[in-house]
Amino acid sequence: MNIAVALSLMAAGVEGVLVYLALRFSQAPGWRHLRWFAVIAASAALFSVCNLAFATPTLPDRWVVVAARLNGGFAVVHIVAWLYYTRSRLAQPVTRLDHWIVAGALAVGAVTLIPGVVVGPPVSAFTVEWANVRYRGPTPTALGSGVNVFLLLVFVRAWWPWVAEARARRPGARTHVAAFAVFFVLAANEVLISSWRLRSLYSVEIGFLVVVLAVVDDFSRRLADDARALHASTERLSVEVQTRTSELDETREALLRAERHTALGRLAASVGHEINNPLTSVLSNLQFIDAELETSASSEDIRAAVRDAESGTRRIADIVADLRVFSRTGTEPTGGSVVLRDVLETAIRLVGNEIRHHARIETNIDFEATVRGDASRLAQVFVNILSECARNVESAGADTSQMILNIAVLPGAAGTALVRFEHTGPTPGRVECATYFEPVFSKSATSVDSGFGLFVAQGIVRSLGGRMEARPREGGGTVIEVVLAIRAAAEREERVSARQLASRRRGLQILVIDDDDLVSRGMVRMLAEHDVTVARTVAAAREQLARESVAFDVVLCDIMLPDGSGPEIYASVEHDHPALAARFVFMTGGALTAHTRSFVEQHRNRTLSKPVDSHTLQSAISVALAATPTVLRRSSQE
Repeated sequence: MNIAVALSLMAAGVEGVLVYLALRFSQAPGWRHLRWFAVIAASAALFSVCNLAFATPTLPDRWVVVAARLNGGFAVVHIVAWLYYTRSRLAQPVTRLDHWIVAGALAVGAVTLIPGVVVGPPVSAFTVEWANVRYRGPTPTALGSGVNVFLLLVFVRAWWPWVAEARARRPGARTHVAAFAVFFVLAANEVLISSWRLRSLYSVEIGFLVVVLAVVDDFSRRLADDARALHASTERLSVEVQTRTSELDETREALLRAERHTALGRLAASVGHEINNPLTSVLSNLQFIDAELETSASSEDIRAAVRDAESGTRRIADIVADLRVFSRTGTEPTGGSVVLRDVLETAIRLVGNEIRHHARIETNIDFEATVRGDASRLAQVFVNILSECARNVESAGADTSQMILNIAVLPGAAGTALVRFEHTGPTPGRVECATYFEPVFSKSATSVDSGFGLFVAQGIVRSLGGRMEARPREGGGTVIEVVLAIRAAAEREERVSARQLASRRRGLQILVIDDDDLVSRGMVRMLAEHDVTVARTVAAAREQLARESVAFDVVLCDIMLPDGSGPEIYASVEHDHPALAARFVFMTGGALTAHTRSFVEQHRNRTLSKPVDSHTLQSAISVALAATPTVLRRSSQE
């Protein structure tokens, strides 16, 4: 085996392996251009196999001529594949000129396969002395020499885009330009040898391998880039997965909290309903006894005891109201007027001693504001907030003189008042601010509180049409802001006149619909100056409403009844007697279904929360009487 045969075999073997690798990698996204490189490597391998015929002395002459004709066809395929590979690799469109060149090259390739057109006998031989290699080859025709020059020019067409990219400093372009230059020189050497103008080794296989090395360099560079991009994507994906996992964990925790809140709400509503009914009876009877004893001078001690019992009953009612916050019935009375400064001063007196052990209190509450709400409920809001602030500054563990709690009342936007609590204790983060008012969320490491204080406060504020917000304080600490609606003077005067209207109206026909005997008897005593009829079921209520002898002025209707609900009665009355429907006042102990809760939200302005005292009841009746201009009269008097 001489050096020429060894070179051809080595080149054919390497190029065959490259065909397999190119086809495998071309299946990856973004690597489709390697399909053309597989055609390049395959045609080069076949060209190298045919070159074996020229260096094999024992091969018949006719096979040498066939090998020369085949080499012409493989050369055409090789150069055309280089043109398409270049366009594909550089993401350039194939031009119309390219299509014409390819068509001409393929026509030339077909001509080379015709016997005697490009090459023909006789077969001549020459020896390269220094390499001890004897070559044999056919004699090229004049057309054959022209074909070789044409193929070199087509190769330049495939080479030139790389030159432009090299000028633009594209990575890997200069390597391609250099490799194509080597290939072009060795291909020209092949043309000269086959034309018998030069006696040297056929070395175009070396040119194949040089260009292949350029492609491999480009391939390895791009593979490294893709690997780096994949690694970056993996890192980014890992971060995103961790973020999403954290968000899912937070969502799961939020869902668990929501489930606990829902269960607690159902329990609170049920307990509240059971307590509120007897409370209504106790409160109404105590007020009745107090009113009856008022005329007797010797009953002052008894009246004092009654008032103490009444005060204790109201405290129980406040506890039930706290529970109702969890059930979110939204039926707490919100129509009162409260002087904000008075309520704040009361809350500071209640909690101030606890705070002064840990922080210095600074106040700026001179802004005069009367807001919507109930004094006891707002006082509870501010007490809960101040207690939370006290626990926060205590957990900081700093010197008392360094800790400050600033309380300010400021004018807000669009008819609101802003109450700001600002302390220099621990600073909450973004997540903590988002969950600051959630129950069982400890804001301080030493907190022994159940965690419901701020949640209850937020529920009360929302029921008053306000809002609460928490945010970090500049310089460290926490700011809690409460925004409440200011009540205009005209509204307060309107409410006073409504109560006066109720006090002037006596002898009304009132229907009380409630299944609890204690509640209904208490209502009868509180409304002793009126003619009160009691119905304990939906059926009894409908029977009373259907009587033609009585036209009721006001209907006091419980939401939940044993054989139905207050909304069912209201719906039928609204259809048959819309004027009377406007004079319905609803009562609820807190246990509501989804349907009745929606109904209460729609009629919250005329829904009372049990226990109901005489003052609240008389106010509700006055509002109902003012709902329509015409007072219903008894049919018997018409």
